[in-house]
Amino acid sequence: MARSLLFSVQTGFDNGFFADETMLPAMERSPFQTSGWLRAWARAFRPADRDCHLATVRDGATGALLMALPLVREERGSLAMLTLPDRGVTDYQGPIVAPGFDLNDYPTIWRELVRHLPPADVLLIEKSPGRIGSVANPVTGLGAVRASRFARHVLPLDAPFAELRATRFDGTSMRSLTRKRGKLERKGALRFELVSGRDHAAAFDQVLAWRAARFADVNSADKAGIERAFYQELLAEVGLARLGLLTLDGNVIAGAFGVEAGGTFAMLCLAYDTAFKNYSPGLLITETLIEWYCRRGFTAFDFTIGNEGYKFDFGVVEEPLTEYCEALSLRGVSYVATYRAKHLARRALAVARGFGGEAPRSAA
Repeated sequence: MARSLLFSVQTGFDNGFFADETMLPAMERSPFQTSGWLRAWARAFRPADRDCHLATVRDGATGALLMALPLVREERGSLAMLTLPDRGVTDYQGPIVAPGFDLNDYPTIWRELVRHLPPADVLLIEKSPGRIGSVANPVTGLGAVRASRFARHVLPLDAPFAELRATRFDGTSMRSLTRKRGKLERKGALRFELVSGRDHAAAFDQVLAWRAARFADVNSADKAGIERAFYQELLAEVGLARLGLLTLDGNVIAGAFGVEAGGTFAMLCLAYDTAFKNYSPGLLITETLIEWYCRRGFTAFDFTIGNEGYKFDFGVVEEPLTEYCEALSLRGVSYVATYRAKHLARRALAVARGFGGEAPRSAA
């Protein structure tokens, strides 16, 4: 390493980053690694304090923070895993890095960082994007990285909404939405509002119930309950979470839920009252949200993971995600070998079937 670096690992949820956003000012991270997100995650999943770790790399001369890696230790069978906070509710994440982070000699930096990690059998980073904000994701340059079966779907908000709608969105779908919006407006007062906070928990619970019913055949009741509990905790983070509601004569007919971070709105949950399915209220509220954020200067509307076809009607760009799995003990070697073999088999099957292998996400 050309410059002096300081490596450390702090243990405990209230170790700075998790408790206070100002501990990591101006750091680049995914929308799912803000302090608000992690606070909600901790309230929902209640990890033991001893299992929460923050690995950091600092400039040895100035003490400036260069990279941070929030990790949680989990028992999976007989193995101890170090992984980024997920439990099935986090769409994508990776290291938290300083703007302009220098990737030179990163494999050497990574090796030293791993040497400081607490004892475990496997280090697993799933669903990691190619870029962390404006910075290339340093993990993607490691030799053990594999392509994920998941992908991110993002719409850059780099033009006025009218131009996006005319040039990027599917014309047939948009003409259909225009007709359906008109029909609903003739039935009553069609309104949109964007809210946050526990005062709106009842409306959100209705949206989540619609979502659970729609995906009852692919999601277990336990999984739906876990997501429901987490999203309700996230709704309480008023500086982060937003719930969009489409109402007809004051009655909610569709809802969309997501988070705002770094100029991006990331949509996590979309559901509607099936009594109005012929009017496509889910697509109508999606279009309304895109216009809302476009007019307010946001730079991206993130449809997150899941390859549902409607996303492409809104002109998304598909960005592949990656996975990183490393053995930290002799017991972990066997797990990693099996993990990689399953990954290769899964990718081969996906290629044979003619698609990327990503299962639809329970979001739309």
